[in-house]
Amino acid sequence: GLHPDLFRYYITINRPEKSDTEFTWDDFQEKINNEIVANLGNLVNRTISFLHRFYEDKIPEAKLSENDQKFLDKVKESKDKVTELLEGIKLKDALREIMLISKNANQYFQENEPWKTFNEDKQKADNAMYILANTVKDIAILLQPFMPNTSKRILLQLGIKDKLTWLNFQDFSIKKGYKANAPRILFEKMEDKQREEFKQKYSGQQDKQKLNLNLVVSEIKEVTDHPDADKLYVVKVFNGKEEKQICAGVKNSYSKEDLIGKKIILVNNLKPAKLRGIESQGMLLAAEDKETLEIIEPKNSKIGEICYIENYNLNDEQITIDEFLKHKFEVKNKEVFLDGSRLKTKIEEIKTKNVVNGKVR
Repeated sequence: GLHPDLFRYYITINRPEKSDTEFTWDDFQEKINNEIVANLGNLVNRTISFLHRFYEDKIPEAKLSENDQKFLDKVKESKDKVTELLEGIKLKDALREIMLISKNANQYFQENEPWKTFNEDKQKADNAMYILANTVKDIAILLQPFMPNTSKRILLQLGIKDKLTWLNFQDFSIKKGYKANAPRILFEKMEDKQREEFKQKYSGQQDKQKLNLNLVVSEIKEVTDHPDADKLYVVKVFNGKEEKQICAGVKNSYSKEDLIGKKIILVNNLKPAKLRGIESQGMLLAAEDKETLEIIEPKNSKIGEICYIENYNLNDEQITIDEFLKHKFEVKNKEVFLDGSRLKTKIEEIKTKNVVNGKVR
């Protein structure tokens, strides 16, 4: 029930070029809805729909302004970067750069407001629609190696039946009077119900070890000195649902100001324990080698997101610090592992910034 180009996109954008990757329906839904539908699909549909509604599908004559040319130059720079990345077999990065062109084109659409300037400054609207039609065509060219059917569907909406090549990029072959076809939705959003149906149907048999460990992306809200321990801070953190108090031994490495607002990985199911008279309701994960102590920061993940560990099914049953310490957390080549399995959230693998190889505590 899903177009194969959606899988082509997802598999490429998660391509394991330097590390392993893992398919999840939640991540698939997020990327399809936010990157394909809201970005690429939105650009194609709004461009061709506007031509259909205001221009009777015909491309207007353009007299480009300096800002129009700046946008086209920016698109050309991205195309050159895509070419270079493909030659270096960096397929994931090349596809991301193509999606960036689409994002910038959506922004160009918003900035030029053709729905408004059509009546107030028609030449500006004409310029915008001429550029957008040709840019949509150019994006379709760049997408051919990644999403061939989608590329063909975009070109057909523009009224182009011939196969185009890299050499047709920015040839501005969509000229004044050229007639596009009626708009068609490229892809529909994937709804939660559909995602859950796919999960149930295609989940297969999971053969993962069970582990009592609840790791949650949290944010530091408040930091004070521990009244009876020189190396400890008393830290208030928010895990997306509630605020917790922990004692953190990072005083020699971080000032209070450094910590406020920082994202951390909180061991959220640790039994409360008193450290020098102050209750600690969890702990943060930090990496260290012989010279550096570094708090592990999941910078791209949202507060409240759960951290996963490959080959484990995690739950939130409370554990003691001794039970936690039975497991071997470590950093290898700036990647974080537990008992040899990678730590990750829904959208990123957990990595360190400075500690290359070391322990996690």
